[in-house]
Amino acid sequence: MKLNSQKGEGEIVGIILMLLLLWGGLQVWHWIFPDQSSITPYSSNRSGRECVEPENPYNYGTGHYAGFEYGEQGNYCSGNSDSFIEGCEEYNNQEEAYNNCMDN
Repeated sequence: MKLNSQKGEGEIVGIILMLLLLWGGLQVWHWIFPDQSSITPYSSNRSGRECVEPENPYNYGTGHYAGFEYGEQGNYCSGNSDSFIEGCEEYNNQEEAYNNCMDN
């Protein structure tokens, strides 16, 4: 009877060890190959400080949004719409701040 009890305990320990190895393997896998959603739009400069890449903060379909996208394409900020021009200038401000951060 005692022999069967030890065999059962050994199987349980083996199962627990196998589960721990699987869990550890998955952790290493996710460390080596992270999900794309976990990658942030940050870059580090020479001093190690994180610099934020330009990101459109405006709602889709607004003049500000369209202006930001227009500026992102490298266009000069002009037009008849104040919101469009403001969005374009916001892109330029973010881009300048990002470039300044990366240069330092």
